[in-house]
Amino acid sequence: MPGLRTGEPAVLARKWLWISALSGIASLLVYACAALLLHPGQEHAFMPERSPLAAAISNVTHGAPLGKVYSGALDLALDSRLTTEQFLEQATRSEVGRSKLLPNTEGGMGIGFLVVSDIGFRLFGIQIASIVYTMLAMMAVSAIALWSRFPDRRFLVVPLYFGALTAMLLTSLSWDPGNVAGLPVGGFRYFSLVAILPAFHLWLELFDMRPTYWSLKDNLALAVQVVILLIAVLVRNNAASLIGAVALGSLYCIWTQRQKRTAAWWPVVRKASAMALVGVMFVGILIASFSREYLSQGRFTETVWTRIVVSLGMHPGMAIWQPARSLRLHGGHPPWVGQWHRGPKWPLHLDRVCEEAQSFT
Repeated sequence: MPGLRTGEPAVLARKWLWISALSGIASLLVYACAALLLHPGQEHAFMPERSPLAAAISNVTHGAPLGKVYSGALDLALDSRLTTEQFLEQATRSEVGRSKLLPNTEGGMGIGFLVVSDIGFRLFGIQIASIVYTMLAMMAVSAIALWSRFPDRRFLVVPLYFGALTAMLLTSLSWDPGNVAGLPVGGFRYFSLVAILPAFHLWLELFDMRPTYWSLKDNLALAVQVVILLIAVLVRNNAASLIGAVALGSLYCIWTQRQKRTAAWWPVVRKASAMALVGVMFVGILIASFSREYLSQGRFTETVWTRIVVSLGMHPGMAIWQPARSLRLHGGHPPWVGQWHRGPKWPLHLDRVCEEAQSFT
């Protein structure tokens, strides 16, 4: 069994197997129950996520190609008078499917949350709770993959992980209206937490350098964790720092084994290569599945410029920026902003950004 010390009795091994499994299940259930109990008080949040939600509804309900969005759904998404649940209900109406089909969403959310919401709507129906169910399912699958590979002491990271998330739900992050509006459970900002458990799995895999046979089950568990990690990173790009941590872990393992024979550090190279291969294949599938505008306009991942300009346009105290709401008429951004993702000229000063943005509006 992976992770057992030499000579450890089989009885003790079975004991750790049951302890790890039961502690993981209990901690996941406690966290899931707490998250679902809090969800009814957070249904009015998810305002920044409406643009990808509109694209997901266009695909699931109205049959639009993945990533494309009907203008009728997008108009409803931008109507701040509607709650998110009301927006979802009205966006499913048949007349929305007869509106103009746009090649991409207008926000700077990237494709990650669109993929998650699309899967959630297909599995659990058109409702905000589907996003939370999908997030919990991803966490559960990640925990199962880790247990299948490390059913020993190392699996205790799972109850610690879910215990920390449950403790977070008991703080003001979960009931203060300002915090709930910006960080609802299942929202795009919250999704950075989904990346933690897959990153731990990949780290444990890299540091497990024992010369043992790497089975198909181990490969499958690794592939699952890489996919979940990448989805979480595409939803919230700041989680990409965990990919950097995994890469540094690979280099550290190779460095510590550099003076030994090749067989000592080859397993690390093999595992890191497998992670990279799965990641490249998954991202390639996503690129092929979405319209080319997501790449040509720099919308495949999160972008900052759209949020800056549109947020200024939505602020009631800054009427001079109100025309920024019409950004989608210009492909989602003014021409000078569209150049940033293709190579900004540094240094890029804030006063210059404001000056040019104001001239655009």
